[in-house]
Amino acid sequence: MPTGMPGLTATDHLFEQMHPENMFGNEFTTTPLMLRDSGDTFRILAKEDSTIVQINGISLPSLNHNEHFETILTSASIISSNRPVCVAQYSNSLGFDYTTGDPFEMLLFPASYSYKKTYFKTYYNSPVSNFDFLINIITKSSSISTVFFGWGSNSGFCI
Repeated sequence: MPTGMPGLTATDHLFEQMHPENMFGNEFTTTPLMLRDSGDTFRILAKEDSTIVQINGISLPSLNHNEHFETILTSASIISSNRPVCVAQYSNSLGFDYTTGDPFEMLLFPASYSYKKTYFKTYYNSPVSNFDFLINIITKSSSISTVFFGWGSNSGFCI
């Protein structure tokens, strides 16, 4: 915890390396983070002028280059656009819905990107012993039987 800031219990950085513009997309499938009862904040950034964005088929105001729209979504949703956009999902601070969890940001990959295999690692280095590590996975219904969790090298997960 930073010195001189009494009372802070979550002091995480909220940053993510921006996707290159060629990885912006036109369709994103989202789901709220597990255990977050009041939904998550989503920010949609337009790459080009006259970008029309829809969330679950409902059109939003048109966006121009580098303009964004921000909303809270409480259920699984489809975000689509006529021009390339970047979508960020934010886990709100615990004061938002009084659910245990630290804030963070993650950039979503367009639905057109898929992975046959991915690896990630969780780190456990905390004096608090009651942390749960959760992961949300979005996949096609026809692919559910192919999702596999396993332990990789150095205690990482393989999906």
